[in-house]
Amino acid sequence: MIRLSETQRKIVEHGDGSLLVIAGAGSGKTLVLTERIRYLLTNKTGHYRVLGLTFTNKAADEMRERLEDIDNIDNRAFIGTMHKFCMEVVQQRGNAIGWQTIPNVFSETDDLVQIVSDVFRSTPQLTAILETKENPKQYLQMVYQYISQQKRNLREPEWFVEQPDLSDDANLFAYVYRQYNDTLHAQNAIDFDDILFLTYNIFTQRPKIADMHRRLYKYICIDESQDLNFAQYNVLKAMCGVQFNNLMMVGDPRQAIYGFNDASSDFMCKEFVKDFSPVTIELVENYRSSQAVIDIARNMEPDFKMEGIIAISGEAEAYCFPDERTEAEWVVKNLEKLNIHGHPDIDDSIAWNRCAILARNRYVTKHIEVCLANRNIPYYIRLSSAQESESDIIKCFELGIRLIINPSDYIHLQQLTKLVGINNIKVSKEYQDGNEILTNIFEQVRDNDSLSECWNEYEQPLLESWRMLADNNPKFTKALDILEKYTKQDITDEQQKEIIMNDIIMWRDHWKKYLGSSNYSARSLAQFWNQVALGTTKTHADKNAVALLTVHNSKGLEFDVVFIVGMCEGVFPDYRAVQKSGKDLLEEQHNAFVAITRSRRLLYISYPEYREMPWGDMKFQLPSRFLGKMGITIKTSSLDRENFILKNLIK
Repeated sequence: MIRLSETQRKIVEHGDGSLLVIAGAGSGKTLVLTERIRYLLTNKTGHYRVLGLTFTNKAADEMRERLEDIDNIDNRAFIGTMHKFCMEVVQQRGNAIGWQTIPNVFSETDDLVQIVSDVFRSTPQLTAILETKENPKQYLQMVYQYISQQKRNLREPEWFVEQPDLSDDANLFAYVYRQYNDTLHAQNAIDFDDILFLTYNIFTQRPKIADMHRRLYKYICIDESQDLNFAQYNVLKAMCGVQFNNLMMVGDPRQAIYGFNDASSDFMCKEFVKDFSPVTIELVENYRSSQAVIDIARNMEPDFKMEGIIAISGEAEAYCFPDERTEAEWVVKNLEKLNIHGHPDIDDSIAWNRCAILARNRYVTKHIEVCLANRNIPYYIRLSSAQESESDIIKCFELGIRLIINPSDYIHLQQLTKLVGINNIKVSKEYQDGNEILTNIFEQVRDNDSLSECWNEYEQPLLESWRMLADNNPKFTKALDILEKYTKQDITDEQQKEIIMNDIIMWRDHWKKYLGSSNYSARSLAQFWNQVALGTTKTHADKNAVALLTVHNSKGLEFDVVFIVGMCEGVFPDYRAVQKSGKDLLEEQHNAFVAITRSRRLLYISYPEYREMPWGDMKFQLPSRFLGKMGITIKTSSLDRENFILKNLIK
């Protein structure tokens, strides 16, 4: 039996009606969310499901693990990201708005920018516009961002005109938006933003479908609600309609850090309150952090309310170092010291996976990576295994899968022909089957003497493996077995063999996780590939290694020991936010608050007095304004500073 505080129990046992939970960092937010779902499934009568929505696949996996003891949990509750839920709606009900087959998700930005490029190069007028730009690639990315912004605001390109007006960027962008959509749809494809947009259209254009979902899901629970954006909130609102009122939102406005994705805590704190009139409960107990960490966090955010007795004193210290290398060496040496000797405020030994090094941006940790590697300290920079293959043969295998799923996918057909080295491959429009297209491509490869011999050697294992992959009955494991057998028998270069085998292992893991989270009757190659695109098949890092993360990637995690590095003005807060000020600077403050509250016990903050710029100059750094706000004394080492000055004078 899990022990709950009086406030937590009040939330868990809340009856019908909307509920807003303002949950401070370390207050047991995930606990009350999962226990409320448990309570609803075990204490409420009737045939219904609970919809539990999160913002990361990792959080969803953790929630499912906590609830796995409930009988038939997968059929009684949907627990996953909002994009995964919306993708299921599109797959099951997309025909209601004109999608006769399951659309394929194009999730890679490079693929989508390529479609924008193809639109511009499709007519002489648009090509001429592109050629006037100083940086065409950057311009194409800007146009794609415009399209993405319109979709996040649920705006259709209905106000375009047939011919773009060269003097009006808004008109031109709208025209390209329409052509971009048409190009995607011609390939039976959608982008990531479309997943929410199409779900919104299904619920608003077909009210009976929204009503069916309201009857199916009697209760909805939303995690990290401060991160909702316009499209996400309006999808929820469209599903709930005017009569549904069993919606629970949990979040902390002090941890709203996704403004770049148009997220805003206003949807939780203002729009939800206006539209649903929820009961509001604040969780102010702290079950995570030491007193030292709480004091720093409270200085950063004065309205951060924490109650209860905190038994652990902990540490929170700040340091200034002469340069980034000295800072990195100090961080890594102290990690080693804590790992070997422990700390009085931490029970047991301090394993590597109980430690994290956080930075505002990835580039800040370049010297730390070198130091960790030099001292053979294991670390990871991603929360999950990457899905990108490194070997040419498995990259080719992936692109072939896309064509088997969708023979109309010309974007990935182009990538495949480029990979094998034939840019002028002709594919007959008579081919309606992906395997026929792939066979035809390799016939042309076979006839091309200029290609390296490896592609002729790859032909047989690739074609055999693809034949295992009929969309509705994919024998994915057998396909990988064919590629593995070929690799072990015919690849003589040991390094190349290792790269290919690592790719095969990665795809086995993707498939295994897909099998464990899908119904047998609904499995297909198309559904599997869409789940890969959504990130639901990735395996999360749980090895004994130090986490080397950006603040955004650390959201929702906690560690006994946290180092926050690069805490200087222009880096943290980011210089762009300093220039814009206002809400951008406030979001940077939220970032700092999130970084601080990842620590359970020990918190060490540092910055270098000088940073080496990409062009080689040493730039003097001021301490971050947030250090002053934290009310923390900055310690310096005069010996380190003298050594740094001497080295640079010698130079």
